[in-house]
Amino acid sequence: MKDNLYNQHTGSETADFFFGRRTRIAAKDTSRPTPEFIRLHLIPRFLEALEADQPDIRDSACVAIGKVGGAAEVPYLVRMVRDKVKSVREGAVIGLGLLQAQEAIPPLLAILEAGKQGQRIRNREPEYRLRAFAATSLGIIGDNADGEVKDLLKRISADSRVNRNISVNCTIGLGLVQGDPSYLVVSHLETLTARNARNNDWIRAHAVVALGRIHERNSLPVDEGTLKKIAYLARRDRSNHVRRSAIIVLGSLVKDPDAYPKIIKLLRSVFVRGKDNQCRHFAAISLGQIGGESAFKTLRNGVLQEKNQRGAYAALGLAILCEKLLEDKTHLDRRLSGLNTLRSGFAKMKSPQVKGGMAIALGIARDYNAGQLLLSSMKKSQDIALRGYLAIALGMINYTNSVEYLTHILDTSTNLPLLKQQVAIGLGLMGTREIIPPLINSMKNASSTYAMGSVTKALGLIGDRTAIKPLVDLMTQLDAKVLTRSFACVALGTIGEEAAIPVLATLAANHNYLASTEALNELMDIL
Repeated sequence: MKDNLYNQHTGSETADFFFGRRTRIAAKDTSRPTPEFIRLHLIPRFLEALEADQPDIRDSACVAIGKVGGAAEVPYLVRMVRDKVKSVREGAVIGLGLLQAQEAIPPLLAILEAGKQGQRIRNREPEYRLRAFAATSLGIIGDNADGEVKDLLKRISADSRVNRNISVNCTIGLGLVQGDPSYLVVSHLETLTARNARNNDWIRAHAVVALGRIHERNSLPVDEGTLKKIAYLARRDRSNHVRRSAIIVLGSLVKDPDAYPKIIKLLRSVFVRGKDNQCRHFAAISLGQIGGESAFKTLRNGVLQEKNQRGAYAALGLAILCEKLLEDKTHLDRRLSGLNTLRSGFAKMKSPQVKGGMAIALGIARDYNAGQLLLSSMKKSQDIALRGYLAIALGMINYTNSVEYLTHILDTSTNLPLLKQQVAIGLGLMGTREIIPPLINSMKNASSTYAMGSVTKALGLIGDRTAIKPLVDLMTQLDAKVLTRSFACVALGTIGEEAAIPVLATLAANHNYLASTEALNELMDIL
């Protein structure tokens, strides 16, 4: 999204240009706000927002600072951990993790451990959600030279006495930590997957996912013994949560379908004959990630034969497989056959919910030739949710012939905030920046929190330098609605985030969302 929006557009690094006081003469070839601009002109506004009377503004500012700040902002966020409002305290701890600064490690360790130092920081013993967020934040930052992060996360993740939110987030944090050359974390996570009195099924399920993540994030070779253990959990474990996690992880760890035919056979069996629907759905995704002829045939048959959600998941798996073949000319026939199958499945499907999944599958597969089919369906459909998915799919395949129609929908869907958001995202994926001013107007005039949130999300994803001044004006306008100012702060933080993919997106990748906890759901909402 950001690459499409920023490529070949001009902008300037100066604040004068951003705030309308200069012409384009001195403009450089970027519309992305530079780190220098963010430090000079955005961070001071966020720091001012920490002093706002309204907690919604303060907690939004904490997360925004985490997205765009650095080591210098650590003391400000540590101070906010003492705030009298729970959401602000939690935003501060999450913000400390998003900074990804080593200087944030000591206060986060103290909060997680909840000893005397943690009580001094919080001005009382830290509550369980605060400790859970500290655990995830530590995983995002990574370990320090003394290995204190890994040591504490290992100790608390194995402590059956602590609140489940804390132990689960410690387990997740371990999977995020980079740098495990001695496989000590891998060994610990394997211990947590075992079925015994100490490890509840939530811990075990997230330990399996963390095991997959730490191998991927550290490019650790996966030995056959580890894969065998995970395959056993996928096939035999009594917990649905654990089986689902194991199926997810097999898809992320197996890179060569020909090297592990037994795992392909297992996943095919789960997809075709499994008793738990979600296991079957995850198996379809994993087959698509691994690829190969056998997986292709199973998924193609699933798209053609299934008419329910299973058909949509088969389409998503097949789309992932086809997308991987985009640059593989040796398997061009397989890709073309897969695209034809996806189009056929989309055309025959009646259920709007399943058809929406099929539309996203065509987007994932980058099937540009499906553009007219998707656009025609959007024009005919009266289902709001389906039309939103179709708009996103059109953006994913960069079907620019749909820009005029989507722009019209954006201008006329005043009472349909989610559709407006999805249409805006579709246009943003095609690099259309002219939609930013109308989105800002929609944000000013939004009639509900839901409408404002939808527009804010779209602005945060699509916005560039042209959105900064009006959003700053909204955020600092004292007579504006509190939620308007808060959402403007959220959007500015997302625009200013340097990474193309948000840091918290790591949590969503290959995530067993059905084994979620209260604290984990809160993090996903922020994402």
